[in-house]
Amino acid sequence: MHYFFYVGPSIQYFDIVDFKTYGGTQLYANGYQTYGLDLIGGGTPEITAIVNMSIKDTFPDGKKCLEVEKYMSAGGKTYYSAAGGDSDVIQNIKGASLGQLWTIGGRCAKGTHFTYWSAELNGRFGCVMAPYPGNELSF
Repeated sequence: MHYFFYVGPSIQYFDIVDFKTYGGTQLYANGYQTYGLDLIGGGTPEITAIVNMSIKDTFPDGKKCLEVEKYMSAGGKTYYSAAGGDSDVIQNIKGASLGQLWTIGGRCAKGTHFTYWSAELNGRFGCVMAPYPGNELSF
């Protein structure tokens, strides 16, 4: 017989700090350039809800753009940062499930920079602490 247990409340909160997305895109002109980020399964709990999210810009080749407008899109919904590139905060994303196939997008608000851009995620999410393999005891 197997029993599942965990310590703490059934919903717990976790912080995301400088999570590398292991992808990137070339920013040019004034259209959004995108790449994929798969957060299905693996290290992402099954039932999650984003509390807040922001995207930190990284420029591996050293040419920075300080006006990057960003977005995250999944499940038919798209969430944007503020226009003008003056904020890293992704607006209205609260409640979205973290464990999805995301599209990450960025563009230079002025359409004047040509640089390679990548995102690092920062934020907080809650998850339901459901039983999972490794949490069982045999009696």
